[in-house]
Amino acid sequence: MTPKTNTMLSHASTAIRWLARFGIGTALILSSLPKIYAPLDFLSAIYGYQLTSPQSGLLVAVVVPWLELVCGVFLLLGIWVPGALLATIALFCTFATAITTALLRGLSIDCGCGGLPGGGTVAWTTLFRALLFLAISTALLLTSAHRSRFKVH
Repeated sequence: MTPKTNTMLSHASTAIRWLARFGIGTALILSSLPKIYAPLDFLSAIYGYQLTSPQSGLLVAVVVPWLELVCGVFLLLGIWVPGALLATIALFCTFATAITTALLRGLSIDCGCGGLPGGGTVAWTTLFRALLFLAISTALLLTSAHRSRFKVH
């Protein structure tokens, strides 16, 4: 490859990573806001999964929306991207696991997805979206592994 080709590929790769970060960050922010504004609705959705005690469900309802918001903002602004991606991966793993258990148990419940399109009742498309976001977040982390963890990208 010529130096010009390498430069073009580098710019394209950077643009694709930025667009992916923008998409995941935006999705996290959009998902967090309804949960922050109506925490009791989100708490009800958490209890619907039948996976937590009342105390741990309350903790999840308080922490998760703010973690989504912070991760989303960090991804959009390029601040501590690897750390934000690790937290995002943990969130999407948790979401995918909870959705899978609800589907396998035949629960017809609110997914607790906040303002994301396709939100509402837990369905296979909800699981697909969580797994897609998980795959994108993982790919972003793996492709940015060589960068400084505290560098603004």
